[in-house]
Amino acid sequence: MTMMLLTNLLFIAILSHATALDSNVPEKPQSLTDIICAGRPRTECEVELDVPEACATGVGEDPHCPIVFFFHGSGGNNDGFAKKSGVHTANMIGVYPNGEGGWNTGPKSENNCKWSDFSCPSDPDESDFIASIIEEIRVLGGTGNIYAYGTSNGAALAHRLASNGGTRLPIKGIIVGVTQLLASPERSGPGSLNYN
Repeated sequence: MTMMLLTNLLFIAILSHATALDSNVPEKPQSLTDIICAGRPRTECEVELDVPEACATGVGEDPHCPIVFFFHGSGGNNDGFAKKSGVHTANMIGVYPNGEGGWNTGPKSENNCKWSDFSCPSDPDESDFIASIIEEIRVLGGTGNIYAYGTSNGAALAHRLASNGGTRLPIKGIIVGVTQLLASPERSGPGSLNYN
């Protein structure tokens, strides 16, 4: 009986550790790329997760650190966020996704889908992409509020996510620079979370 109890406790401890947010050293974020990017219509897909030691979770721990997405502008990439975000100093979890030469927040000439075809799987669905990252962070034990920071085209994405906030996109706040929502078309991109 005692052996079975010890075995069960060991199994629970291993399972809890397997689904924990592990910390990383500053400027060396972890990768969620393999988990998040598989099967998506993206050629430049990359997702980095930057977890300060104070935000790591383990058995019985829940530091409830804020989770901040950092969105680059059109033509940019996520390369500099790990050095400049300041998440380790501020005890926030940083998420640095990479867009496809920017974010699919409006009609783009390289899109294959009509702007009104919300079920078309051929173009990047940014809202679903971000929602899946949030879901993975929740599975790993991240329970903090979700925030978005973006500049230029990344600001447009932050606006879009906040406008479509809800259960899958629980955005609590945004910090943006230089952008606006589109007046037309009313919706753009695939999926139900893409009102402008």
